[in-house]
Amino acid sequence: MSMNATDPSPPVVIHLTDVIERQRINAFIIRLVALSWAVTFLDGFDMLVISSSRPICATDLVRT
Repeated sequence: MSMNATDPSPPVVIHLTDVIERQRINAFIIRLVALSWAVTFLDGFDMLVISSSRPICATDLVRT
């Protein structure tokens, strides 16, 4: 879409918030939210497991 200086028509303005608000909740949105939740949950879970297993691993790997 090239803009010409002699083109008398104004550019089309699309209000993105209106487009998003008019969207229906469909299977794609539900899957996207579920996947995002799962990634966030697992990211926190692995940090919890690593931090709680560190003392056990530290006793097994004692430096001499």
